[in-house]
Amino acid sequence: MALLSTSLILPAQSQKGIEHSYILWGSTGYCSISNHSDLTKTVGRIGASFGAGLEYNIRDFLIQSGVGLSYYSSQMTIADTLYITPMIDSDGDAYDGNYSFKNNREIQQTLSIEVPILFGYSFNNFYFLAGEKFLFNLSGESHSTTEVKSSGYYSYLVGNNNDGMITDLPKEGFTTATRSTSSTFDVKTIFVTSLELGYTFGKASPYRYQKKHKPNYRIALFFDYGITPFDSSTPNLINTPTTLKGYEYEATINSLITYQNHSEYLYTIHTGIKLTVLFHRASKHSCNCYKR
Repeated sequence: MALLSTSLILPAQSQKGIEHSYILWGSTGYCSISNHSDLTKTVGRIGASFGAGLEYNIRDFLIQSGVGLSYYSSQMTIADTLYITPMIDSDGDAYDGNYSFKNNREIQQTLSIEVPILFGYSFNNFYFLAGEKFLFNLSGESHSTTEVKSSGYYSYLVGNNNDGMITDLPKEGFTTATRSTSSTFDVKTIFVTSLELGYTFGKASPYRYQKKHKPNYRIALFFDYGITPFDSSTPNLINTPTTLKGYEYEATINSLITYQNHSEYLYTIHTGIKLTVLFHRASKHSCNCYKR
C-alpha cells in the first residue's frame, strides 16, 4: 500500500508547476523564394536555421519561443529570350543588334533574424507545434548568369547564312559569352506560418522520475510558408544600352527577383528536418527531479 500510494502521489506533485526547458534547434531542407511571375520559374535550393530559446510545458501543452538566424537560398530561371535594338558599328553603319539569351538563371540568398512563437501539445513521445515565425531581414543578394549570343543584322548585306546576319566578329561585339550580374535587394518582415511534427527521445515513463540535468532530443518534420510585401525596382529584364555603339554594349540579364513583372509579394517555402535539444531547468522540488 505504501508503494501504491507513492506511485499515485508523486506524479500529482510534479504537475503543480510549469516545466521550463532551454532549447537549441537547427533545421535544414528544401527552400524556395517565389514572386509568382508568369515569366520566371522558381527552382528550390537549400535553407537552414539555428537558434535558442525557451519552452514551457504546462501539463503537456507546449509554448515555445526564442531567437535565431535563418538562411534562405533559392533559384529562378526564365526561358530563352531574344532582344533586338538599333545599333551602330565601329564604321558608323547602322544595324539591328540581336542578343539571344540562354541558360538564364538567378540565385537569391537572404539572411534574417528569426523569432518563433509556437504552441503545441505533447502526447507520449510524440508532439506537434504550430504558430508564427517572424523573419527580420538582414541582407538579400541575387546573382544572375546568362549565355549571350550577340549578332548584327544588316539589311543590305548577305551575311553568314545569306540572311543578312553577321556573327562571330569580336571587333563589333558579335560573340558568345557567359555574363553575370550581382545585386542586393531589401526584404521586409516575412510572416511565416509554421507546422512541426516530431518525436522526443529519452522521455521517461510518467510513473518514474528523471533527473533534470539530462537533456532530451527531438527530431521533427517541419513546413514553413511565408509571405512579405515586396517593392520591385527593376523596370527592364535586359540591361538596356546607354550607347548606340554596339561594340561598347555588353548585354546581360538584370535581377529576376526585382523585375517589375510580378505580384507585389514574395512567397517563401522552407521544409525539411529539424533537430532540437532540450535542457531542463532544475526542479524546485527537494528531489531535484520531474515527471515526464
